[in-house]
Parts: sequence; structure tokens; C-alpha cells
Amino acid sequence: MESEYQAAPAEAQWEEFDDATDQHPFVCPYSGCGHSFKYKYNLNVHQRKKHGGIYGSDELVTFFCRAPNCGRSFYSRSALSKHQSTFHQ
Repeated sequence: MESEYQAAPAEAQWEEFDDATDQHPFVCPYSGCGHSFKYKYNLNVHQRKKHGGIYGSDELVTFFCRAPNCGRSFYSRSALSKHQSTFHQ
């Protein structure tokens, strides 16, 4: 019994996801970083997580862990909560 559906070759299925051919026009402006992204949103998330804020804006990391001897800072309240439940409880 033959199927009407014919699968594409494996190479064709993954062709559209090839990072070597994808454009990454959004480059992190922080000196020495060099990361680039396909979407601006991903660049903004990277800057908040890795550099503490978006380059050239007044946005600052505002969520600080108040546990004794910790002092870590986070880009979101949910990241702070995850840290606290993992390391301080």
C-alpha cells in the first residue's frame, strides 16, 4: 500500500534553518561582544540579560537580590524570582 504523502529529503527539510545562510542584521553594539541576531527583539533581550540594559538607553537593571552577600541583579522580576527560589530557599 503506497502513501500519497512523499517526504522531502532530509537536506531540504532543514535547508531553511541553515544559520550560515541566515542574515543576522542586528549586531550587539557593546564593545567586544560580537553577537548578532535575526530579530531586534532578540538583540534587546540579549542586551538586558548579558549587559544590564539596552545600549544608549536610560533603562537600567532594576531587580536586585537582597539576600545577604549576594548582590546579583536581574533584568526582570521573573528572573529574580527564579534566582531566589533556586539559590536562597
